[in-house]
Amino acid sequence: MFLIGLAVVIALTGWIIWRRTQHDPPPDGMASTTVVRTEAKGDQTALTLRYRVDGRDYTATHEVRTTSYVAQGKVAWICFKLDEPGSSRVRLPLDSLC
Repeated sequence: MFLIGLAVVIALTGWIIWRRTQHDPPPDGMASTTVVRTEAKGDQTALTLRYRVDGRDYTATHEVRTTSYVAQGKVAWICFKLDEPGSSRVRLPLDSLC
């Protein structure tokens, strides 16, 4: 019985240590953009956006719903992975944070 209890304590301790060493992925970064081009495509608008991360300029094109883009003041931000700023997604003012 003692050995079973000891095994349970060791397993539980190992699991707790493992859980504490697991790290969540870093949060996405967010940058303001300059809209350099818009192209209407039905009820969507293709936005070509320029943004800067760590002193480097990036350009990305993303489609958004035209009515949302216009209703929210024609403002867009870029969400990007901190370790890969070139991969991005567009964020409008009422969208959830990055």
